[in-house]
Amino acid sequence: SANAEEGTRLARSASAALEEIVTSIERVEEQTDEIAAASEEQSATSEQIARSVQSISAAAQESAAGVTQVAGAAEDLNGLTDRLRANVEQFDLGEGAGGEKSHVGRGDSEGQGDSEASPQASSPQASSRASRDYGGDGHPSGTASL
Repeated sequence: SANAEEGTRLARSASAALEEIVTSIERVEEQTDEIAAASEEQSATSEQIARSVQSISAAAQESAAGVTQVAGAAEDLNGLTDRLRANVEQFDLGEGAGGEKSHVGRGDSEGQGDSEASPQASSPQASSRASRDYGGDGHPSGTASL
């Protein structure tokens, strides 16, 4: 009967070891499921980050194109301003209200008079003089339109 008791003890020991193995396998299975879920979440997050980076890249490219377009427009506007200034400087508007020559677009003090506005500039005489000088067509007499 000593052999029977030894066999029973070994069987119980083997059963306990098997139960421990099953518990360990269940724990490993749960951890594997958690790892798989975390991997899927990381994959989804990585895809979202990649889409965001692409969106930021596209926005940066659009912004760069806009900056280039604005720079080109500013350059064009500078050129047009220079041309307009050169064209305006060609016009001599004749006698000013104070008997001085009036030059449009000049940076010098000639024809600028006092720093205050001249009351004669808005008078009917000034208006008819401007109408006469411009020949009624909006262009100075004797000059071609721009």
